[in-house]
Amino acid sequence: MTLESHLRCIVAALRLQGMRARRGLSQHFLLHASTLRRICSVVPLKDRTVVEIGTGPGSLTAALLEAGARVIGVEIDRQWLEFMESSFSGYPGLRLLGFDVMGNEGKDLEAVLKGCREEDGRRPLVISNLPYRVASPLIVRLVRSPAAPERCIVMIQREVAERMCAAAGGRTRGLLTLLVGVRAKVRSVFRVSRAQFRPAPRVDSSVIDIVRVEEWSARADRLTWLDPLLKRAFSGRRKMLRKSLAALLRPGDLEAFHPEIATLRAEALSTEQWLALAEHFEQRRGRCPCP
Repeated sequence: MTLESHLRCIVAALRLQGMRARRGLSQHFLLHASTLRRICSVVPLKDRTVVEIGTGPGSLTAALLEAGARVIGVEIDRQWLEFMESSFSGYPGLRLLGFDVMGNEGKDLEAVLKGCREEDGRRPLVISNLPYRVASPLIVRLVRSPAAPERCIVMIQREVAERMCAAAGGRTRGLLTLLVGVRAKVRSVFRVSRAQFRPAPRVDSSVIDIVRVEEWSARADRLTWLDPLLKRAFSGRRKMLRKSLAALLRPGDLEAFHPEIATLRAEALSTEQWLALAEHFEQRRGRCPCP
């Protein structure tokens, strides 16, 4: 089966077989062969294990298999899971699983990632066209997981991608930027027009590359102050830090770290500054009393 022939099968299923994308599951299917192959060219995939979250009818799956990857596809929608099982029946290198990646507190997905690492001897890749409704919390969960993938190459809503890649001081920099950025390097690879999807969403998408950095993750994991500081600061992001963090810190705490930091807003600090600030309080005050 070629990628183009499978795309024709998907079009026929949508037109003639009464199958459809489910709005409640944020399903928008990418059906452009050149863009699918471009996603699969970001990193070499020959003999790599790839977990694809939300296969839909399998357009990206076919491109991943074409590129030589071993694919574990996860799909919650029974109609498309059955379509995939029929379309790829007996196809080597593909295993299909039906469950909700956000259900069971993420334990089912974590088990899949852990199993891949045990079989392969290295962390798998996640390459997916992620449903918009779960993309942000799912990416945060992936980078924070003990079984985190080595790399995530995912297509998400363009505005969310911009927030995730925002530099210090940027207007779109927020809590999501830091929750991912303290554990991984994130870069935007290319944009994808809404016209390439069926049905077309209301916004364009972007493909981003998220590379887990083990040293950063280990550092962030041991800092009990990091998440409380970030969440308090960005919940009042228009306030200076001395006000947004007032309920968490004592008078003069911020100035003891740096004389000018109290007058800054949350988005002004770099990732390294947030880590250093959390380390400062970890050493000065011990474990953070807040969850």
